[in-house]
Amino acid sequence: MAVFKNRNGVEFVVSLDAPKIRAVRQAYNVDLASGELTDYAKIAGDPVLLVDILWELCRQDASARNITPEQFGSAISGDAWQSAVDALEDAIADFFPSDRANVLRQVYQTNREGRRAAAQLATEKIADPKIRDAMMAKVRADLDEAMRSAFATDSQAS
Repeated sequence: MAVFKNRNGVEFVVSLDAPKIRAVRQAYNVDLASGELTDYAKIAGDPVLLVDILWELCRQDASARNITPEQFGSAISGDAWQSAVDALEDAIADFFPSDRANVLRQVYQTNREGRRAAAQLATEKIADPKIRDAMMAKVRADLDEAMRSAFATDSQAS
Protein backbone atom coordinates (compact mmCIF):
# COMPACT_ATOMS: atom_id res chain seq x y z
CA MET A 1 0.00 0.00 0.00
CA ALA A 2 1.34 3.42 -0.99
CA VAL A 3 1.27 5.85 1.94
CA PHE A 4 2.83 9.20 2.76
CA LYS A 5 2.67 11.59 5.69
CA ASN A 6 2.48 15.31 5.12
CA ARG A 7 4.58 17.68 7.22
CA ASN A 8 1.76 17.82 9.80
CA GLY A 9 1.97 14.05 10.28
CA VAL A 10 -1.34 13.36 8.52
CA GLU A 11 -1.16 10.07 6.64
CA PHE A 12 -2.65 9.61 3.18
CA VAL A 13 -3.09 6.45 1.16
CA VAL A 14 -2.35 6.92 -2.54
CA SER A 15 -4.06 4.47 -4.83
CA LEU A 16 -4.90 4.28 -8.50
CA ASP A 17 -7.89 2.89 -10.29
CA ALA A 18 -9.36 3.59 -13.71
CA PRO A 19 -11.62 6.48 -12.61
CA LYS A 20 -8.72 8.24 -10.84
CA ILE A 21 -6.43 7.73 -13.83
CA ARG A 22 -9.14 9.18 -16.10
CA ALA A 23 -9.64 12.17 -13.78
CA VAL A 24 -5.89 12.93 -13.79
CA ARG A 25 -5.76 12.59 -17.59
CA GLN A 26 -8.68 14.98 -18.03
CA ALA A 27 -7.59 17.52 -15.44
CA TYR A 28 -3.82 17.59 -16.00
CA ASN A 29 -3.11 15.91 -19.33
CA VAL A 30 -0.94 13.32 -17.56
CA ASP A 31 -1.47 9.60 -18.05
CA LEU A 32 -0.37 7.78 -14.91
CA ALA A 33 -0.91 4.42 -16.63
CA SER A 34 1.03 5.14 -19.80
CA GLY A 35 4.43 4.09 -18.54
CA GLU A 36 5.89 6.97 -20.54
CA LEU A 37 8.89 8.62 -18.92
CA THR A 38 7.83 11.97 -20.38
CA ASP A 39 4.76 12.01 -18.12
CA TYR A 40 6.87 10.94 -15.15
CA ALA A 41 9.44 13.66 -15.89
CA LYS A 42 6.64 16.21 -16.23
CA ILE A 43 5.38 15.34 -12.74
CA ALA A 44 8.84 15.09 -11.17
CA GLY A 45 9.85 18.46 -12.61
CA ASP A 46 6.77 20.35 -11.43
CA PRO A 47 6.03 20.26 -7.68
CA VAL A 48 2.71 22.09 -8.15
CA LEU A 49 1.56 19.51 -10.69
CA LEU A 50 2.62 16.74 -8.32
CA VAL A 51 0.53 18.23 -5.50
CA ASP A 52 -2.45 18.71 -7.84
CA ILE A 53 -2.27 15.08 -8.95
CA LEU A 54 -1.90 13.87 -5.37
CA TRP A 55 -4.93 15.95 -4.42
CA GLU A 56 -6.91 14.25 -7.17
CA LEU A 57 -5.82 10.85 -5.88
CA CYS A 58 -6.37 11.68 -2.19
CA ARG A 59 -9.34 14.04 -2.54
CA GLN A 60 -11.90 11.73 -0.97
CA ASP A 61 -9.73 11.00 2.06
CA ALA A 62 -8.72 14.64 2.49
CA SER A 63 -12.26 15.93 2.09
CA ALA A 64 -13.49 13.46 4.72
CA ARG A 65 -10.98 15.10 7.10
CA ASN A 66 -12.16 18.59 6.08
CA ILE A 67 -8.79 19.33 4.47
CA THR A 68 -9.02 21.85 1.64
CA PRO A 69 -6.86 21.65 -1.49
CA GLU A 70 -4.84 24.61 -0.19
CA GLN A 71 -4.24 22.98 3.19
CA PHE A 72 -3.34 19.73 1.47
CA GLY A 73 -0.80 21.42 -0.82
CA SER A 74 0.68 23.60 1.92
CA ALA A 75 1.54 20.54 3.99
CA ILE A 76 3.57 18.83 1.27
CA SER A 77 7.11 20.13 1.42
CA GLY A 78 10.54 19.00 2.53
CA ASP A 79 10.73 15.33 3.42
CA ALA A 80 6.94 15.05 3.06
CA TRP A 81 7.36 16.00 -0.61
CA GLN A 82 9.80 13.16 -1.20
CA SER A 83 7.58 10.77 0.71
CA ALA A 84 4.64 11.82 -1.50
CA VAL A 85 6.70 11.23 -4.66
CA ASP A 86 7.66 7.78 -3.40
CA ALA A 87 4.01 6.99 -2.58
CA LEU A 88 2.88 8.06 -6.04
CA GLU A 89 5.52 5.81 -7.62
CA ASP A 90 4.43 2.92 -5.40
CA ALA A 91 0.77 3.51 -6.28
CA ILE A 92 1.56 3.47 -9.99
CA ALA A 93 3.45 0.19 -9.62
CA ASP A 94 0.66 -1.29 -7.47
CA PHE A 95 -1.89 -0.55 -10.19
CA PHE A 96 -0.29 -2.94 -12.69
CA PRO A 97 -0.05 -6.74 -12.80
CA SER A 98 2.93 -8.16 -10.94
CA ASP A 99 5.25 -8.61 -13.94
CA ARG A 100 5.02 -4.94 -14.93
CA ALA A 101 4.76 -3.79 -11.31
CA ASN A 102 8.03 -5.52 -10.45
CA VAL A 103 9.82 -3.78 -13.30
CA LEU A 104 8.44 -0.40 -12.23
CA ARG A 105 9.44 -0.99 -8.62
CA GLN A 106 12.99 -1.78 -9.76
CA VAL A 107 13.10 1.39 -11.86
CA TYR A 108 11.78 3.52 -9.00
CA GLN A 109 14.14 1.90 -6.48
CA THR A 110 17.13 2.47 -8.75
CA ASN A 111 16.06 6.10 -9.18
CA ARG A 112 15.77 6.56 -5.40
CA GLU A 113 19.20 5.03 -4.81
CA GLY A 114 20.66 7.25 -7.52
CA ARG A 115 19.08 10.34 -5.99
CA ARG A 116 20.47 9.50 -2.54
CA ALA A 117 23.92 8.73 -3.95
CA ALA A 118 23.96 11.99 -5.93
CA ALA A 119 22.99 14.00 -2.83
CA GLN A 120 25.66 12.26 -0.76
CA LEU A 121 28.31 12.86 -3.41
CA ALA A 122 27.34 16.51 -3.77
CA THR A 123 27.52 16.96 0.01
CA GLU A 124 30.96 15.37 0.13
CA LYS A 125 32.21 17.46 -2.78
CA ILE A 126 30.97 20.72 -1.29
CA ALA A 127 32.59 19.84 2.06
CA ASP A 128 35.95 19.28 0.34
CA PRO A 129 38.10 22.35 1.12
CA LYS A 130 39.67 22.27 -2.36
CA ILE A 131 36.26 22.36 -4.03
CA ARG A 132 35.00 25.05 -1.64
CA ASP A 133 38.10 27.17 -2.30
CA ALA A 134 37.69 26.73 -6.07
CA MET A 135 34.02 27.73 -5.83
CA MET A 136 34.88 30.83 -3.82
CA ALA A 137 37.64 31.77 -6.26
CA LYS A 138 35.12 31.52 -9.12
CA VAL A 139 32.62 33.68 -7.23
CA ARG A 140 35.32 36.30 -6.55
CA ALA A 141 36.47 36.28 -10.18
CA ASP A 142 32.88 36.64 -11.45
CA LEU A 143 32.23 39.47 -9.01
CA ASP A 144 35.45 41.24 -9.99
CA GLU A 145 34.52 40.93 -13.68
CA ALA A 146 31.00 42.25 -13.06
CA MET A 147 32.38 45.23 -11.17
CA ARG A 148 34.97 45.98 -13.87
CA SER A 149 32.24 45.85 -16.50
CA ALA A 150 29.95 48.09 -14.46
CA PHE A 151 32.69 50.69 -13.88
CA ALA A 152 33.85 50.51 -17.48
CA THR A 153 30.30 51.21 -18.64
CA ASP A 154 29.93 54.09 -16.14
CA SER A 155 33.19 55.72 -17.24
CA GLN A 156 32.28 55.37 -20.95
CA ALA A 157 28.93 57.09 -20.32
CA SER A 158 30.63 60.11 -18.74
